[in-house]
Amino acid sequence: QINSSSQVYIIFSQLYPSNPCTMIGKSLNPNLKNPPQSAHEYLKKKWPMMQRYLLGAGVPEDLLYTYINEAETDYENRQHAYCIGVCDATGCLPEGTIFLSGVGVGGPKREIFISRNPCTEIYDGKIIRIITEQPASMLDEDWELLITMKFGVVVFASPADIKAKSIPEQIAQGDLDGDWYFVCWNLEILVSIDRNLMIESRPIDDEKGSTQLIYKDKEDLLISSMFQWKLQQAVIYARYPDGKYLVTMGTESEILTKDEILRDRQVVTKIISHKGAGKKCEVKILWGNGKTTDELLCEKRKEIPEILADYALEKKLIRNRDWAWCKKYLREAEPVKIKDHIGCDQLIEFEVLFDDGSRRWKGQQELDRDLLVAYAKEQGLLDEDEWQWLKSDMEVANKNWFDDVQKQMSDANLLYDHDKMVTCLYKAHKDIGDIKNTDSRYFGNAYKQATDLHKHSGRVRLPIHLMRFIHKDLSKFVEVLPDQPLESNTTDNI
Repeated sequence: QINSSSQVYIIFSQLYPSNPCTMIGKSLNPNLKNPPQSAHEYLKKKWPMMQRYLLGAGVPEDLLYTYINEAETDYENRQHAYCIGVCDATGCLPEGTIFLSGVGVGGPKREIFISRNPCTEIYDGKIIRIITEQPASMLDEDWELLITMKFGVVVFASPADIKAKSIPEQIAQGDLDGDWYFVCWNLEILVSIDRNLMIESRPIDDEKGSTQLIYKDKEDLLISSMFQWKLQQAVIYARYPDGKYLVTMGTESEILTKDEILRDRQVVTKIISHKGAGKKCEVKILWGNGKTTDELLCEKRKEIPEILADYALEKKLIRNRDWAWCKKYLREAEPVKIKDHIGCDQLIEFEVLFDDGSRRWKGQQELDRDLLVAYAKEQGLLDEDEWQWLKSDMEVANKNWFDDVQKQMSDANLLYDHDKMVTCLYKAHKDIGDIKNTDSRYFGNAYKQATDLHKHSGRVRLPIHLMRFIHKDLSKFVEVLPDQPLESNTTDNI
């Protein structure tokens, strides 16, 4: 409890203008002294995420790295910065524009590139006109306030339609609660950005179709099989409706035809049986060419560990000493969605779809409340008498929301797991290195969502084929995307 005698401390974590912005402001203003030599340490600050964005947006690699080298040597060559974003308190900036403090007024119309961290897809950046002349409707004192501010502030115009998305919301889901925005006004970089690509881009969450895959088909033994591709171990993860296959190799993926997969390659399609023990333990393998061979388990465990682990799980061999190593390759499937239910009250059971494509019946006590609520809302069941137990649970949860938030914010173990999740997703996004790659965009989008997990709770969203990159202890933070696997006529009943 805080009373009138309590001491309250305000902690300032950031100050405006930042030290780098102060130095850039000095270099832009001819009336100020140039930055001192001691300030050159700020020139070395890295901005790898923005570099990946600009390369993906069409900026030639040699041009970008030439600029980077020059920008790290002197402030006069530095034409980018991170600036604090604020709203237009005057309400007079033209819609769709910004005012960038400290860059001067008058002269020809100018544009800048703007984005913010984390930017993980083309949609996260904009080229926007900056205002350098006093708008007709703006009061003189308001204009004077803007033009006398030191370098380092981006003032965003408000949309005319209050229901429309503001500019910050369109820039990597930004806002104005302390976000820093990356701005670049280097003319060569601006000219080389592919504006059509930027205009036509859409968030990965808005793109439909093209990802529906068949993960199980008892007559297609290629699915889940492994082979060597580009000197790497590749997994045939699923089949598209057009007959092509999604093939994954570490963090990379390609779409190949059946002929491309089978051409001059031996593909392991299935483990049929095993015999022996210890160093003499053998497995009978069915190959893509239809032949079978007996191979030593100790040799094949290095080449096809996932396939052998699946076989060990199916045959209940995990507790066997020869197969115990398989445990580390197994991941417990996570529930994705409730598909059906039977019974009522305390006897109710739910048919649950898991992220490995399987379906199992579970009691209500075994399921997360969010899954139950989503199913009940989808089926319009909340107002029915036999579902009052769930409605009561929801009301209790709504009343206790503040206690729940406090517990979550002070949970050190949960914070540690959230941090691991952020690190995992960022690494997966960075390792692909191509901002236009679909998997990279999914990882990037999930990374953005993960940075807010500890504040807002919830889950990140990933398609099923990327779940193999998520450690089983972190899969509780993932909602598998709603594009469920297609079930072909030959799919196993699950």
